[in-house]
Amino acid sequence: LAPAVAEAFFQEIPLVLLTADRPREWLGQQDGQTLSQFQIFGPHVKRSFDLPADYGHADARWAINRVANEGILLSQTAPAGPVHLNVPLREPFYPEPGEVFRAGPVRI
Repeated sequence: LAPAVAEAFFQEIPLVLLTADRPREWLGQQDGQTLSQFQIFGPHVKRSFDLPADYGHADARWAINRVANEGILLSQTAPAGPVHLNVPLREPFYPEPGEVFRAGPVRI
């Protein structure tokens, strides 16, 4: 993604980048697939945001919605440019045995 991010930055093209990460407390624990992605694009994004790792509480869902909207608006605000939203994910990534998985719109 780095070349596209740099190009969007220098050409002032609005771009919203979503990266998946592990929760912050998992970083630096020698756990597989953990790489700190916060500010990974350095000075070539207008801003990096770290979303909350837990989405269960209404306040967290409100914060995610607010930050996502802020990122989208910031990417379009002059000078336009890339904005990075890092999404920390916890397991389980898949349905539990016996759990019914229904694909559909994400509701935050």
